[in-house]
Amino acid sequence: MKPLKKRINPLNITVIVLGFLFFTGWGVSMFHAEKSNHPTEDFINRLMTNDNHTLATYLQEGSTEDVDLVSGREALSETLGIMMQYALEKNDPLLFKKQYYLLIRYFMNDKGFIYWKLDKNGISNVSTNATVDDLRIIDSLIQAYEMWGTKTYLRTSRLISGYIEAHAIKDNRIVDYYDNELDAKSDTVTLSFIDTKALLSMSKYNFLDQNINQQMIRILAKAPSKNGFYAKSFNIDEYMYLFDEEVNMIDQVLVALNRTRLGMEEHTYIHFLEKEFAKHGKLFGKYNRKLAEPSVVYESPALYALVILFLLENGESEFAVKLYDRLIQFKVDNPWSKHYGGYSIHDQNTHIFDNLLPMIAERKLRNQGLID
Repeated sequence: MKPLKKRINPLNITVIVLGFLFFTGWGVSMFHAEKSNHPTEDFINRLMTNDNHTLATYLQEGSTEDVDLVSGREALSETLGIMMQYALEKNDPLLFKKQYYLLIRYFMNDKGFIYWKLDKNGISNVSTNATVDDLRIIDSLIQAYEMWGTKTYLRTSRLISGYIEAHAIKDNRIVDYYDNELDAKSDTVTLSFIDTKALLSMSKYNFLDQNINQQMIRILAKAPSKNGFYAKSFNIDEYMYLFDEEVNMIDQVLVALNRTRLGMEEHTYIHFLEKEFAKHGKLFGKYNRKLAEPSVVYESPALYALVILFLLENGESEFAVKLYDRLIQFKVDNPWSKHYGGYSIHDQNTHIFDNLLPMIAERKLRNQGLID
């Protein structure tokens, strides 16, 4: 009599397969991604969020002894503000409220000073702010108040504004940073840090002296350019604009974007972008100022996203969509990948800005009916 063959229960196979997928991370990404209409947001929530819900700068752990640099899972006030902007564009009050909690709980002290970075546990080992990040947060809080009527947001924006006016002003100009331990401040205004949208919001609610507002706008409006590239910064003590030999394109597009918001024409810069994209099929991260040629070979999803926002501000929707088509080439669109929804994954790593800023650009394009 032949022995009976052991019958394999299909349910057992299913359990084994699901267990493998879960513990290897494949299943988590697959099932989570399929449930979400926002794969990049989902990617950030799964893989770039620390245990305390602050957002990590990099996907992988890392370290540096230079406190002026960012590494690993450190969290930035810049990231917090950008996520606030995304929540506003998405019209998501709960997501915004979560960012506000992180601001109050970890980033800001009771006087309105905001630490520019934290370690992954929410502890700050720095004593400086970054006023550009503070301005972004102030503007986002004011917008949130206007959208949803939460008065706490307006009160907090007033508190932060008051701290800046009390500590980070030199000759009626908002400087790059203030050190609250040394009671020292920068003597420089980086042009890409002049957030005209925030300045106008602060002016609207009288959170900022009008002389300061006018001086900041004047610095940006009168910014000189050489060979088509704007100055990097303005030195208050020397009362002069300074240029970089190697131009960071993110700085350039932020200057152009904020000048556009002042009603200034940026046809020359738009033409340069069109010419570069037509010539290379891409935009590069840095350019040699004198040669007006790329000085690096890399591209940046963050740069593409900011250029898209700049173009939409100028009514250049057709070019914006072309750049979006290039942008999504950096996006992981395979739902079987644990990095599904993430941008620019190299060596199992990515930067938070290369994911957050594309989310905002994509949302704005969708809100304007330019993409599905």
